[in-house]
Amino acid sequence: MLRARLQPLSTRLCRRPVHTVHLQPGYFPHGSGDAAHSPLGMASAAFRYDLPDELIAQHAAEPRDAARLLVRLPATAVAEGSRLHDATFSDLPRLLPPDAHLVFNESRVFAARMLARPVRMGSCAADAPVEVMFLAPEDGADASHALSQPVCGQLWRAMVRLPLEATGLELRATAAATASALALSLRVERVVSEWREEGESPGVEVAVRLDLVPSTSGDQIAASTDALASSLPSSSSSSSAAAAAAGAAATSPLLLRDAFSTLGAIPLPPYIQRQPEASDATRYQAVYASAAHEGSVAAPTAGLHFTSALLDRLSAAGVASSRLSLHVGAGTFKPIAAPRLAEHQMHAERFSMRVHELAAIARSLDEGRPIVPVGTTSTRVLESLYWFGVHRLGELNVACEAPSAAGETFGTGALASGTALETALELGHLEQWTPYEAAAGTGSAVVGSAVVGSAVVGSAVVGSAVVGSPSPSMVLRGLASAATARGCTSVSGSTALCIAPGYQFRVIDALITNFHAPDSTLMLLVSALLGSSAEVHAAYAHAIAQRYRFLSYGDACLFFPHTPTRSAGERLVAAVAAALPSVRKVRWEVPMPAPDERPQQSMSTTHASPPASPPASPPALPEHLGLRTGRKVLLHSCCAPCSGAMVEAMVTAGHDVTIFFYNPNIHPRKEYELRIGSMIALEDTLTGPNEP
Repeated sequence: MLRARLQPLSTRLCRRPVHTVHLQPGYFPHGSGDAAHSPLGMASAAFRYDLPDELIAQHAAEPRDAARLLVRLPATAVAEGSRLHDATFSDLPRLLPPDAHLVFNESRVFAARMLARPVRMGSCAADAPVEVMFLAPEDGADASHALSQPVCGQLWRAMVRLPLEATGLELRATAAATASALALSLRVERVVSEWREEGESPGVEVAVRLDLVPSTSGDQIAASTDALASSLPSSSSSSSAAAAAAGAAATSPLLLRDAFSTLGAIPLPPYIQRQPEASDATRYQAVYASAAHEGSVAAPTAGLHFTSALLDRLSAAGVASSRLSLHVGAGTFKPIAAPRLAEHQMHAERFSMRVHELAAIARSLDEGRPIVPVGTTSTRVLESLYWFGVHRLGELNVACEAPSAAGETFGTGALASGTALETALELGHLEQWTPYEAAAGTGSAVVGSAVVGSAVVGSAVVGSAVVGSPSPSMVLRGLASAATARGCTSVSGSTALCIAPGYQFRVIDALITNFHAPDSTLMLLVSALLGSSAEVHAAYAHAIAQRYRFLSYGDACLFFPHTPTRSAGERLVAAVAAALPSVRKVRWEVPMPAPDERPQQSMSTTHASPPASPPASPPALPEHLGLRTGRKVLLHSCCAPCSGAMVEAMVTAGHDVTIFFYNPNIHPRKEYELRIGSMIALEDTLTGPNEP
């Protein structure tokens, strides 16, 4: 059973940028559920549950969209019966209405985990290679920009699995079993805190200075010295990569991204109890993850279920999409160790969003399109952008009408984007409890307002009048306009926003997410969406009973706010509820493959129930089949053309047919996915797809 087995990691991954947001009291409307006004006094034990170890997915489903999807409808949408429905992720185009707007986090995981050998130990006596986990630039800069810069002189926050107490340690890393002329030097300049994980040797969080130095034979890490070495690039690939890197360094400075790619490995979460495999380098990335936005140490896992074909189906159905970037830090694995939420230190993460994407979401809000973020990271960015805009709406309005003035509180910075740099409007840092502190304000005066043109568009009177606030579309549009007025192509900032029960969502109408670990801050966010921790426990209990797969490589959920706040959300819920009767007829069961199985192996089941009103005179089936009307039939199939006619005849005759799809011998993967797609199309033909 998993009961928050991970010990607290760092208390902070980013330094606070130039401007910290503290809102005026009154902007945050009171919510409901566990905490009617503020979650600060809540006990962290409310977000704990027992997760059987065997349900923690150790490998991802193949294909990606074969993962299961738990759909939970709000109570307002269900007159009777269960609000929990089992579907498949590939059903998403049939569930979402054509006017939905998906928001993806395109941050890419970088090879942040490597082995390095101490060369000068100071007070620590050990010479075996040790694990190093890089987190983020020490100065709080955007990681994707830092990765696109030369190695030498960069200062990064990292975790080193050694019990250090003082600075002075130098470590060196070079590719395993290669003759590279260069090694990466890591010099500890500051010890920040301890680093402890259950079942692992102790370590420290430190700030390390990076440099390239001549390699010696002592720097090289033999592949047999540590289990982690097996996850590093192979000798042949490392040798060629290292040779290329050395050649490039001879003529131009080596970029940090290239150094990490040569020396490091993809950092799988600590609850995946195996060494990384070659397939993880692609499978632990979303298909839409952008190399220009590389910088996460953990994948935004809700996006792992999307295939290119599924994205094409969604687009063809009319579903809009936008992208943002939030670099996921190791703090996402940090459990809530404090007894009360008020004592928990939320981790900070850097984010950015292009101006045209921000404007597109504002436009969709104006048009009444439901906003559906993919993952908790996308949710945090959208909600944080709202609070940044609310606090600084007056400045934004001035920015839209006049050139920026000297001494302004906004800043600008650079973000990597391909080979060019984007100029970003720096918004600053959002503290974790800012909205809740605003809700706790008292008094009888107007404590906050925003003026656009000559009209007051939002104000808050605490104690004597209704609390109001600007509309999300106006706020996001103001941010986009302010950035454009300054010649910026994106907005960026840092957020430590902790979304917990009592929070009222401003921008989103639903959430696509995975199942999260006990005692995690992600459980807080989902509880806020569903209205209380009890609602999450009920949904998770169903998932455990139905043997869903949990955590990063596990299955997914489609959740809605307990009370939709916009008419677009109400229409979204109604559309999904109307679609469920058809998609529930499809059931996919994908076991966790053994490490030596081929990636395209999977077990899937398509269940085609008889029509609700079978014809009065069903066609006769061949007598030698021995099938009487109303029988249950299990039929193995390799593709729809082989079994389509027979399945159609049996279903029409009133039989309950389960098509068993298990074909690990089909190769290549494109052919395998084509055949699965043909089975889904067959199910659509027999039961009637939701889409016209």
